[in-house]
Amino acid sequence: MPLVSIHIIKGVRSPSEVLRLSKTVHQSLQDSFKTSSKDRLHVVIQHEPYELILEDNGLGFERTEKRVLICITQQGRTTMDKTALYETLAKNLEKECGVQDTDLMISLTANEKSDWSFEKGRPQLLEEQE
Repeated sequence: MPLVSIHIIKGVRSPSEVLRLSKTVHQSLQDSFKTSSKDRLHVVIQHEPYELILEDNGLGFERTEKRVLICITQQGRTTMDKTALYETLAKNLEKECGVQDTDLMISLTANEKSDWSFEKGRPQLLEEQE
């Protein structure tokens, strides 16, 4: 059950385009990580242009106002799974949302079942194991 944060520039996309971004990321996670269609925990954060600085680190590309940063907290994925997700996200976001591959940055962070509490201050995923 990945937790996804999608960072974009405020006012560049319509509400329907923002929802399409989220839907496309969700489908890409299902395709690459085999997540459930019901596991959808997304937060879309819209920033002023000066608040979303994604410089190229000398890689030789320039980003536009349509830049997107996707941060995914997840657990238990192999390097091959992660690489497949990067490729799937780039392909699907370009096809479905018009996001250029040079405008896309992805960051994955691993965590464990003990790092989640969905309600009531309880570690539900650990309680499932008992």
